[in-house]
Amino acid sequence: MKQENLVELTSVVKKTAALWAKINPNKHIEIENDSAINFNNPKVVVHFYLPKKEQQQRIYIDPNCFIIDFEESNKIDLLAVENIAVFPDFTEVLAETDYQFTLTFNKLPNNCIGFDILEDVNRETGLFIPHVRRNEKDIYHIHLQ
Repeated sequence: MKQENLVELTSVVKKTAALWAKINPNKHIEIENDSAINFNNPKVVVHFYLPKKEQQQRIYIDPNCFIIDFEESNKIDLLAVENIAVFPDFTEVLAETDYQFTLTFNKLPNNCIGFDILEDVNRETGLFIPHVRRNEKDIYHIHLQ
């Protein structure tokens, strides 16, 4: 990746993180993780868990969602989604219902030790999960609250 692209990508991540923190100051995220790294998985699989809410929710994932590895600032593309609509469509989540969805990304570089998950959108609700430590299986469980 060219140096000017890395600088631009890093800038986008920092701006999105700052915006996300302002908009969602009380949002709590828990990440379940293993510690050792094994590079046999050709994909990165991220399972998201949403707790039940008092009101019905409309959720979606933007196709401009990706992960950025810490080492090289590589942008790793989204490959597939499961159990969630892709914008502009929405998935309706009923009130008082726990919900799960899965995002699958391309493989991470072997030297990657961690990454951020980022929806590259200009909306206030964009997904941003910072500082995910890489694990042995490249399978992650993220609990959003």
